[in-house]
Amino acid sequence: MLVGDPIIAKHSDVTLAQPGSPVHFTLTVTNIGTAPALGVIVTDVVPSPLILQSAAATQGTFSVNQATNTVTFNIGTVNPGQLVTLTVNTLVSPSAKPPIDITNTATLNDNQGHTSSSSAPIHVTVGGLPATGEHPVNNIPAPGVWIALLLAAIVGGFMTVRFLRRRHA
Repeated sequence: MLVGDPIIAKHSDVTLAQPGSPVHFTLTVTNIGTAPALGVIVTDVVPSPLILQSAAATQGTFSVNQATNTVTFNIGTVNPGQLVTLTVNTLVSPSAKPPIDITNTATLNDNQGHTSSSSAPIHVTVGGLPATGEHPVNNIPAPGVWIALLLAAIVGGFMTVRFLRRRHA
């Protein structure tokens, strides 16, 4: 039996962003089935504080609704093994208050009842973005954590010295 089976994958060009920074998402739709997938539609409701700027598609049409921060791609037919690329361009709101974790999810549906979704996480942070990919500034432990670690080290060192004295006596 021949069956269409479209799936979606979503990736972002960055995992760390700052308020006011652009974030670009790439969505790929492919048909892993043995028959054409018909009436394929992808919907991406872009979460706040991301602001939808524009979109593009290698196949079909799309509409951007900036009032609802949603882009809808009407891809149509996706043949077995075919790859369709969609892009969604956003901007982190300049008024965003970091740190914020954002997950942008796109959902695929077709005329045969198939549903697939894929997500891409973004961490909005403050300070400079390091080339290492690690989270800057907001990963520093709170002052109370430093005090607790210092006390643990002091008490641990005291107990070790006491144990060593008792053992040698």
